[in-house]
Amino acid sequence: MPISDCTSLHIWRHDFTTASRLAAEPEACLAPDERDRAARLRSPGGRAAFVWTRAHLRVLLGAYLGCGPLDIEFEQGSHGKPRLAGSAEDRGLVFNVSHTHGAAVLAFARDLALGVDIEAERPHRDLERLAAACLAPAELAVWQGLAPEIRLAAFTRLWVCKEAFVKATGRGLALGLAQVAVDPALDRYGAVPAEYGPAWDWRLKTWEATGYRMALAYRGPERTIGFFDCAVDGPGFGL
Repeated sequence: MPISDCTSLHIWRHDFTTASRLAAEPEACLAPDERDRAARLRSPGGRAAFVWTRAHLRVLLGAYLGCGPLDIEFEQGSHGKPRLAGSAEDRGLVFNVSHTHGAAVLAFARDLALGVDIEAERPHRDLERLAAACLAPAELAVWQGLAPEIRLAAFTRLWVCKEAFVKATGRGLALGLAQVAVDPALDRYGAVPAEYGPAWDWRLKTWEATGYRMALAYRGPERTIGFFDCAVDGPGFGL
């Protein structure tokens, strides 16, 4: 499925416990400043996540654009969201990435605002306080009515949906997650900040894997979504 038009959207996933067919030597795919950044990360898990995710991003962008991974150059938008150097915001080949404990997800499309998030379901010491800060009032009321043993899973599902949206806008957490309301069915947004248009202009897709929750947010008409695995699909597959 090509991504040369505006009807496709590709999702790539990598579990760090499996070998990658895209980047046998991931550090060799990184620019010098990225290798320096990786070296400064003290956590082995955090360092591995950064190296693998950035290597896959460069390899896949290179495959889509017909160039090598080290030929890719990035720049940042007004709020720090990375994009291809020389491109306008949300125009041309766009991408977004997210990684959590043990896995990463990368999304690619053309000419749209795009955000993706993946989270491992892990306990929070102060889940009540976090929920109060991140959930809209109606969401919080429903969440507080849930049985305690299912609150973590329910919160994580809402979190990834909200995080995907704020990443798509480029504003990140500074936008305020409580301003983004998610429909209980987790298939659309109930409310978004007025500056980003009506909620029905935005698409929301969610998935679950063992131990992970994932969400994709983008603005505009429905796209055909292709799913790929970095451990299975070669660098030319689907490109």
